[in-house]
Amino acid sequence: MKLSVTIAAAALITSLNVNAESNYTFVAADNHPGTQLCMAMTTNKAMKMNNALKLHRLNKRHVVNTLECNNMSLEKFASVYNLDKTGRFLNVSPNTRTSIRDIAKADKKRVIYVSASR
Repeated sequence: MKLSVTIAAAALITSLNVNAESNYTFVAADNHPGTQLCMAMTTNKAMKMNNALKLHRLNKRHVVNTLECNNMSLEKFASVYNLDKTGRFLNVSPNTRTSIRDIAKADKKRVIYVSASR
């Protein structure tokens, strides 16, 4: 019984997290390696970001210091699109500023085209 309650609670929490992050659909503008790293960041999953860094043989510090996604630093990009997990993985701390967000507000899905700085 306790297991089924735990599973139901986990499913509810997961669905709420997906609903909060589903306001954006990210589309790669090109196939540039920097864009691939930006797209890995938009997944908001540290493991996918780590795999992308390994694939391109880059370290976190180099990427944080040089890469820009949509002409924004990785810290700003993570903050604007609420990418807290990949932001924490890259140590850019996107949630250092205090702001008020209306998470109950029903927005339409917005398509964001992602490109990296050249």
